[in-house]
Amino acid sequence: MGPVGRLAGCLALGLSLAIVAGGLPPTGAAAAEVQALVPSDRQTVPDPRQSTGRRVALALPDCAVDPAGCDEIRLVNELDGFSVNPRVAIRFSGPVALDSFTKASAFILPLAPEPLASPIGLGQLVWDGASHTLYARPERALLQARRYALVLTTRVLDDGGQPLAPALHAPLVTEAAYGISAQGVVLQRLKPLGITRRDVAAVTVFTTQSVTAGLEQMRAVLETGPAPELRFALGPGGPARPMRGWSSTASSCAGTSRPIRPRASKSR
Repeated sequence: MGPVGRLAGCLALGLSLAIVAGGLPPTGAAAAEVQALVPSDRQTVPDPRQSTGRRVALALPDCAVDPAGCDEIRLVNELDGFSVNPRVAIRFSGPVALDSFTKASAFILPLAPEPLASPIGLGQLVWDGASHTLYARPERALLQARRYALVLTTRVLDDGGQPLAPALHAPLVTEAAYGISAQGVVLQRLKPLGITRRDVAAVTVFTTQSVTAGLEQMRAVLETGPAPELRFALGPGGPARPMRGWSSTASSCAGTSRPIRPRASKSR
């Protein structure tokens, strides 16, 4: 398993997002709630040295028991964001109806305008019944060094056909960038979709990592240096020389040619 896969697994098991239900449904049975969302900027810290201004900060496992896992998490903690093709993990308090997951009920929403289609639906759904966790991938790759919101609405139903309990009495978005809460931005981006605050069951905001930062730095270094001198001399110390022991193609007056054959070398 690669670092990104282990990252999603660790976060799915370690995150705890408390969602308070907004009341009892008419049947009297409590509706399912969202307990954790991955990826999330809650698992990052501000870092002005990074291109995105953030850095992944996961807790290390017991390095005496799992030294390889520690090494992988240390590498992950050097990233300035999450994958542009992240493995989404959503943990619920109980079973949910997978057929209620549509592009209109659960999606990834860019928090800044971009030329590609949005919102972005979730695909490749995998349900883990033991932990009540749904794993998924975005339907397209995300842009690098951007902020996105992973949104679950009350259109998602539990296995009893009830909508997910909305997060009415808890902060909708607690992530912040540069000290500014993203909640206002999320609600503004949801408004054109016809989704209000009461329609949202859970949201998390995450930042994608910079993919081409290293290449851009190398290009900047090359552009600041002098232009290389182009030389077309094929032979050492002079122009190209014909290979010894081979004759050129001989053409007759009729336009026919003989194949090139090597000359027999004279013995000395």
